[in-house]
Amino acid sequence: MDRAGERRLAALAATFTASIAMAWLYYTGLLCSDDTRYMIGAIKIAIGESVSIGSLAERRVALLLPAAVVYALTSSVDVSIAVYSLFYVGTALVAFAIARRFWSPWRAAAVALLALLQPALYLYSGGLLPDVPASFFLAAALYFFCRWAEAQQSRGRFDSVASATMLGASIATGFAIKESSAVVLVVPLVFLCVRLANKRNSGRALVDLGGLGLGLMGVLLLEALVFRATAGQWHSSVASLAVPHDLGGFAEIQGRTPIARLRTLAGQLGLHTSLLFVVAAISSIRLVWEALRGRLATGEMLTWLGVVGFWAWPLAYFTFGTASLSEYLLPVIQQRYYALCIVPATLLVGRMWISVAAPRLRSRGLPAAGFAALPALVVLGSAPYFGHEQRGLIYAADAKEAFEIALFDIGSRYPDVPVVDVGSGWTTDLNRCRALLASDIGESHPQLVASIRDRDDLHGWFGYPDPSTISRPVLAVGHGDFLKQPDVGTVAGVIARRVAEGELVAEKVGRYGVRAKQDGGRWWWLPRQYATQRSLLHEHASALSAPEGHERRPSGHEPDSDAHVYLVSPAPAGRVE
Repeated sequence: MDRAGERRLAALAATFTASIAMAWLYYTGLLCSDDTRYMIGAIKIAIGESVSIGSLAERRVALLLPAAVVYALTSSVDVSIAVYSLFYVGTALVAFAIARRFWSPWRAAAVALLALLQPALYLYSGGLLPDVPASFFLAAALYFFCRWAEAQQSRGRFDSVASATMLGASIATGFAIKESSAVVLVVPLVFLCVRLANKRNSGRALVDLGGLGLGLMGVLLLEALVFRATAGQWHSSVASLAVPHDLGGFAEIQGRTPIARLRTLAGQLGLHTSLLFVVAAISSIRLVWEALRGRLATGEMLTWLGVVGFWAWPLAYFTFGTASLSEYLLPVIQQRYYALCIVPATLLVGRMWISVAAPRLRSRGLPAAGFAALPALVVLGSAPYFGHEQRGLIYAADAKEAFEIALFDIGSRYPDVPVVDVGSGWTTDLNRCRALLASDIGESHPQLVASIRDRDDLHGWFGYPDPSTISRPVLAVGHGDFLKQPDVGTVAGVIARRVAEGELVAEKVGRYGVRAKQDGGRWWWLPRQYATQRSLLHEHASALSAPEGHERRPSGHEPDSDAHVYLVSPAPAGRVE
């Protein structure tokens, strides 16, 4: 292998290693949020049950398939979710492949590194959510768009049509995973319409349009076949576009004016990604100016304007567009929704530096202009360092961690006492999360599967035992102090009533929750799961009050994410209240 090949291989290996390290460090697992619905859908496919197209999560069947396959092989929720880290790794490799078309291997590796260090990607890299997988396929779509744009200046018609077909297939796959990915289709369609308007290129553009449509329809047909096999009926994600989404409440909070929504966007993205997007905007403006001045060759202009479109159009639509096709409803702004904008944004930032800033520095006698990019790369990519203490603690992941520690601890202290999940918590997602965790630890796998087969999971019921039949000691576990503020009609409510009536005796034997770290935040490079568990302390009945300043108590508006455990026993015969 020659020196050039060695450099390419080394840069690719560095990109791959960095992406694996970030996926390992920021692996999230269950977040006790929307991912619980996706996991239940994947389990349904794995055990041969039909998914419901009435469920937003279950009709994203393309997203569920990897988890379904892994769960069928391992029966492990954690392993089934871990496989989604491969989409994060793949996104970094695709970013490298695109950047490699413009720059040297190490410059391409620097651009890919900048992409994978953005929170909108790495925070969700190990979660069963659609955003990172969709971003992977839309990054692949951008790669094929670049190939298609370059092929317009050559006589290779086959390469042009093949690239257009793969472009359509990539966009369709991203769309099948998450419907909002369809907005990206506007970019190649606009470019094809411009070429169709040019009579000299209209014939070739028409063939390319056919290739794009072939890729789109091929994937959608395959998706319909998958729905027939998993849901028992023909369906397509295209039908999901007609489902209304009433998100007016979010719009009132996030703002209706452009300034208010931009402020919300900046807050959601965080300082690092906001700065990245600002530099990308400056690069886009300069690029358009160069195109208008005729300073770009046709192929280069098509390619880079496409990169601008893949970044700016979704950014604008997700901020100021509509969540409904029947009426104008502002969409919800969330950090992870902008994950698909990261790769094109980093390409624009890379062009700003490599094509504009570096040559100017060299012309002024600074030959080491590449090294001058290091501080900028560090600033833009320093989010993982400054946000390391919060890794894995997004959505309700802290409640998930508390429940896991509770199960392991009470399992060692009371090995022969059965565990009863009381179904408490502020959302049905949290109930699903506890059922999935208990199944993964080995406590209730048959119970979970039986509940799914009986469709009890649709009502948030996962085979909880009838509390009116408790005739031996059990460990009741749930989130919040469920016996002090019971929900009438739930398992916790029935237990609380029977305790009040003297039929049962309940003794709190543990409380588990997130506590402030006492080590000053050291050892931040440890993987997410271990680092998170180091910040979790358990309290037994003999030590229910933590030292002042070390206990995280929920505020008046914050749900209690601590896991509380009671030892519930039948009252002794002849007990007098």
